[in-house]
Amino acid sequence: MRTKTSRENTSGTAIYLRCYPSQAAAMGIHREALIRLAGELGFPEPQVFLDNGYRSGGPLPALTRLIRLVASGFCQVVLVPGPFVFSLDDDEARTISRSLTRGGCRVLELSSPHQVAATKISPTVAPADYAPGHTCTHRPCCPPAEAADHDAARLVVSHPEQGWSLLCNGVIAFEDTGELLPDGHIIEPHRWGEFRVGTDRPSGGRS
Repeated sequence: MRTKTSRENTSGTAIYLRCYPSQAAAMGIHREALIRLAGELGFPEPQVFLDNGYRSGGPLPALTRLIRLVASGFCQVVLVPGPFVFSLDDDEARTISRSLTRGGCRVLELSSPHQVAATKISPTVAPADYAPGHTCTHRPCCPPAEAADHDAARLVVSHPEQGWSLLCNGVIAFEDTGELLPDGHIIEPHRWGEFRVGTDRPSGGRS
């Protein structure tokens, strides 16, 4: 009977989960949410790595296997519910995450919706007419992305079912009032003057 190689055992996408003490129900909820996220992002079905019942800071056999796969180039994306799965110590969690990214792997957190959304929509969101260097034809002209009132630009693409809209200046506005600028910078939600997806102006009275 032929033994499968490590390349055959991974799809290039992985989920990593750890919980202590062991909690099958919580792991199951996170697992289903991350599998669903992988599908929404267009990734292959992920391989799941579980360290259920293992303390952070101690031996984590599933994480060790995952790190080896990443270092070997067999895994390009790791989905996690948050950095806490790597360790409850923030510094240690960041170190582990950096070790994965240094291996050429992207670590995406379920708890970071704007990071996930940026990964999801950035390859295809903007028609060519709204790529960097696009000249606005509206009158009056829409403010550029770097302007303080950039969210007053006209709406050109709306996806309320996905929670985001594209403005004429290339800014992506999320339904929670967070924003993704064309240069990749993320602006956290600012609840005053909320932006409603599907409208072309903020709702807080800004012109």
